Amino acid sequence: MTTDRKTILITGCSTGGIGYYLAKHFAARNYKVFATARHISNMGDLSTAPNITLLTLDINDDNSVQETHSVISSKTGSKLDIIYHNAGLKVPKFAIETSRADAELQIKTNFLSIVEMNRVFADLIIAAKGMIVNTGSTAEYGPLPLGAVYNASKAAMRMYANTLRVEMRPFGVRVVDIVTGGVRTDMWRKSKVEIDQGLHLISECCCGRSRKLMDGLESRYSALSKVFSEQFERNKNGSVNPDVYAESVVNFVNKKASNEFWVGYSSSIVWWIETLNLQWVYEWLFVRQFNLGKMIK
Repeated sequence: MTTDRKTILITGCSTGGIGYYLAKHFAARNYKVFATARHISNMGDLSTAPNITLLTLDINDDNSVQETHSVISSKTGSKLDIIYHNAGLKVPKFAIETSRADAELQIKTNFLSIVEMNRVFADLIIAAKGMIVNTGSTAEYGPLPLGAVYNASKAAMRMYANTLRVEMRPFGVRVVDIVTGGVRTDMWRKSKVEIDQGLHLISECCCGRSRKLMDGLESRYSALSKVFSEQFERNKNGSVNPDVYAESVVNFVNKKASNEFWVGYSSSIVWWIETLNLQWVYEWLFVRQFNLGKMIK
């Protein structure tokens, strides 16, 4: 089966998340959208939306990736215009309280799975002279507390994408990083701070996985639990509407203007810090924002 319409595969399309809204907006532009998640039931009303086909995909399962490739290849004439890497995972823990298992899971989900997806789908993307798009993060740049390994995985993804962009240029393939700030998705609404014999943060990401901050143990930072809870709420309230976010991203991708797009809450601040080479601001800002200096005293 072949199609003259542009085709796109989007990962991490669970209801209320970034991928969910991206699927709707790309479909509205008459793309043939392959929306994926670990469970089709997680994608809600996308099942009845026009121009959208739902597929089961676990990006950390090599067999699942291969099966998805086979399905899409058969439905598109062995071409794919865009592969959009949106699925990701954040286990919110302080650096010295992060286990090897939690670190490996984040690196596997946010980085290694994308490396494998690009390897498997390269033939379809090259055949279409298409595009590889990543949902990046301002965490690629700023040392935001509670995200040391997540930040590192996103930074690794950025450097990988920069190199991939050079290597894919001979094939006419474009590689784009969407540097994303705060977006008010279901991940924010389902996340909460619990104060119970220490600091516990439970976060559900677009992969549908949840993790406790200290797995029942008291954090060394428990004295700051109220500060982190309040900051969490401020960030959530300041985050942009996911529908508006998705529309602006789709507009950018269709324009083919550049290889990087900064969007979302606080993204403009991080852009200015990077542009003016003021990276020292990060430590100054976060130490004060989370009262880390007072804890030391």
